[in-house]
Amino acid sequence: MFNFLKYFLIVLTLVLQSCGSSGGGNSGSGLTQPTNLNAVAGDKLVNLSWNKVSGVDSYNVYHSTSNITSLSDLSKINTNTLAKTILNLTNNTKYYFVVTAVKGD
Repeated sequence: MFNFLKYFLIVLTLVLQSCGSSGGGNSGSGLTQPTNLNAVAGDKLVNLSWNKVSGVDSYNVYHSTSNITSLSDLSKINTNTLAKTILNLTNNTKYYFVVTAVKGD
């Protein structure tokens, strides 16, 4: 009997962009945005990490299955860490991610 390894694939498109304020603090273009966004896909999840931005209070992470042109219709995940695991994704699906820096509440 053969043992088969099951591979899971989440196709990722990583996007770093300056966006206008989307509520919950200022994430406008006056802030330096995170760089070196990295992603490691797993089974129905992705681990994201990025470089620290000086002088910011937190980061907003957004994701979608379609090209992100506006953040206004997307839910955000706020974190004050330099990494975030996004759960409950669908394997073999293309996802787009945006991470923005936030100053203020």
